[in-house]
Amino acid sequence: MTTTRFLLLAALFGLAPPACSGSSAPVTGDDAGPSTEPSADAAGPAPGADASTPDGAATVVDASADAGDLAAQVPQVVSGGGKVLVAPKLVVLSFNSDPHAAVLEPLANAIAASSYWATTTKEYGVGPLTVRTPVHLSEEAPAELTDLDVQTVISDALANGTSGLGAPDPATIYTLLIPFGTVVTGPAGATSCGNGGFAGYHRSFALPGGTVIPYAVVVECSAVQAPTRILAHEIAEAVSDPYVPGAPAFATVGPKDLGFVVGETVKGSEIADMCEDRAPVTPADIGQKVARIWSNAAARAGKNPCVPSAPGESYFLTVPTLVPDTVSATLKSGARAKGAGFALAKGQSRVVTLGFLSDGPVPPWAVSVREIDGGTTLSFQLDVARGKAGDVAHLTITANDDTTPGVAFAIDSNQGAASYTFYGVVGAP
Repeated sequence: MTTTRFLLLAALFGLAPPACSGSSAPVTGDDAGPSTEPSADAAGPAPGADASTPDGAATVVDASADAGDLAAQVPQVVSGGGKVLVAPKLVVLSFNSDPHAAVLEPLANAIAASSYWATTTKEYGVGPLTVRTPVHLSEEAPAELTDLDVQTVISDALANGTSGLGAPDPATIYTLLIPFGTVVTGPAGATSCGNGGFAGYHRSFALPGGTVIPYAVVVECSAVQAPTRILAHEIAEAVSDPYVPGAPAFATVGPKDLGFVVGETVKGSEIADMCEDRAPVTPADIGQKVARIWSNAAARAGKNPCVPSAPGESYFLTVPTLVPDTVSATLKSGARAKGAGFALAKGQSRVVTLGFLSDGPVPPWAVSVREIDGGTTLSFQLDVARGKAGDVAHLTITANDDTTPGVAFAIDSNQGAASYTFYGVVGAP
């Protein structure tokens, strides 16, 4: 994950510049987000019913779209115009006596030789990965490192003619392993590991001679378990969005997906961040747990967008059939973003048609709706509490207060331990 999310959003959403630059620290973890299964008595008025609204405001009933259009509502990761690595190379650098290097170095080669690589990166214009001979640094890892320190370690290794790195190469991802016990302070000031800490990030920087090189940091937050998922995560992002913060490529979702940007405040929007809440997979030709990566193509086909799919996993989602309005919302940075949403003034209601989408036979799943962060600006009523692929539900949204800041909400689809969420946003007309 990069630390330039709000700059990227500014470019794609036409945001007003924030008062100060902010960043979203990389996060890790495979737990799905919170979900609540609705009770049967949570059903609201069906379309056409006399739904009461505050101040006697009229209820707007949105037109329904064909069920085949449901997949078009699923987010897409879009390019900011920067270059991807068409012929990427990777070199792993490790400090002296790093025990996890013995696992992560061969993992890089396994990823490059696997079907996983093309499955997760080819659609973004990335070609085959070449893994160079790893470099073992002679020094021990310090107790603390800043991002500037990381850049210095890489720069010094490149300047050292005996390191084996050769001349600086802007198509090589210089990937530094950080052993357990070393605390890293990232570019945005967040620290590694611990509660809310990150386990990896990637960026680029200019060497003294002017060459800009991409680099990645993989932090070993466990003394016993090598961060294989983090290595795969950062490599995929570094090749599809290598030259950040200067020239972002596949780094964020589009204006149509404003609800995701406002509602999903933990994950970023690069291709690995988008699947951060999905459990890792262990491909047979890799033999280690690796991150799942967002596929725009799979999303548009109505299939699980986090590839490769886990064995026996079914994908299901409940989404609006139509997101008809353009609204504005305030991001955590303080910047304003404009995109697709639902326009409602205080006291107004509207009925939104929801469609149920799955990529295979899935028993009926529960659906519930909540305002992000537990707010009460919006109220929600559903006419059904669960459904299956092909079914339709009707959601009545009422604005109880001013929606000018933009109010994000989540449509949670839950079945047992499995959960998928679609994010929407309500703004002022």
